[in-house]
Amino acid sequence: MFVVNKDFQMVRLSGTAEKLPEQKYWIDRIFKENPSMNSVYPNESRYILEPFCIANANIEFFDLGAD
Repeated sequence: MFVVNKDFQMVRLSGTAEKLPEQKYWIDRIFKENPSMNSVYPNESRYILEPFCIANANIEFFDLGAD
């Protein structure tokens, strides 16, 4: 996965996605830390999500807008 911002800076994240145990616990925790998600996934609809972690992660930063 990679993301580029308006200044042409890029972050690339690679690794292995691993499903977390205790899915309901992690979903509830994610929504507690990010309450704005309640407007996107109200009430029980949040449980359609599958939380995961990135194992053996590698992150790279590129600044393509630098002179």
